[in-house]
Amino acid sequence: CHGLADLDGNPVSANGVWSLLSPIRAASRGEAERALQAARRNAGGFRIAAVPLAATGVEELLSLSVAGAREAAVSPEGAWLDGRFVTVLTATRLGPHADHGMVISAVQDAEVEGVVALHVLPTRRQTVRRTLTRRRQWLRYVLREGRQDVDAEVALQDTEALQGELAAGNAAGLRIALTVAVTGETRSRSRDAAGRLMALLRDRGWGVEEVTLPAALPLTAVTPGGAPLRRSLLLTTDTVLRRMLPALGTPFSDPRD
Repeated sequence: CHGLADLDGNPVSANGVWSLLSPIRAASRGEAERALQAARRNAGGFRIAAVPLAATGVEELLSLSVAGAREAAVSPEGAWLDGRFVTVLTATRLGPHADHGMVISAVQDAEVEGVVALHVLPTRRQTVRRTLTRRRQWLRYVLREGRQDVDAEVALQDTEALQGELAAGNAAGLRIALTVAVTGETRSRSRDAAGRLMALLRDRGWGVEEVTLPAALPLTAVTPGGAPLRRSLLLTTDTVLRRMLPALGTPFSDPRD
C-alpha cells in the first residue's frame, strides 16, 4: 500500500492512535501501480513468488473484512461481521524455531476458520544493524555482570552469526506483522477457537495476545491495504519470513518447495 510505512518499516498510522480523522493518504493510480511493482520486486528479492490478485480475488478478500462487510458491530469483547463473531489475535514475539509453513500448520491443528494477515515491510539495512548492535551489547553486558545464562549465551551467538550473515549479504532484515481474525457462529465458539490457536503458538515459544481495544482497530489490520498494529511489528529476516508463509502439500512433499 503506497505511503503505508516509512523507510524503517514503521507504518505511519501506527505512530499514533488510528482514527478516521487521520486516514492513510489516498494514492493515485500511478502511485498504486508503482507500489505494486515495488512490492513484486521486493518479493522476488526474498525469493517469494507473488502475483497480483484479479478483481474477483480482491472482492473475495474484502468480503471477509470490515471494509467489505454489509453489517458490522464492535465491542471490547470482540466483533461481529455479517452474522459471524470475530476474535483478533496478534503475534508480539516469534518463537525460537522457524519451521516451514508453521503458521498455517498451527491454524489447521487448532481447527479454526478466519483470515490470516502477514504484513511485510522493508527496513533500511542500517536500522537492522543498529538494532542488532544494541542487542549484542546488552547480551554482553548481561554475561559480563556474571549472570551465567545459557539462553543469553545462545542468543549472543545467534545475534553475532546473524550480523555476519547480513554483512555478507546472505540475509536481509525486514519488519513483519502477523494478525489472525478467528471467526465463529457464536461469540463463545470464536473465543474458544482463538484460545486453541493461541495455546498452540505459545507452546512453540510465540508471544500471542488477543486484541480488544480500540474495538475497530484490530479489524483494519486484517483488511486488505490496512495497516498492522504497532505492537505487532517484529524485526526479523527474510529466511524466517519464507518459513512463515503457507506451505501445503502431501505428507511426502517438501514444504520448502
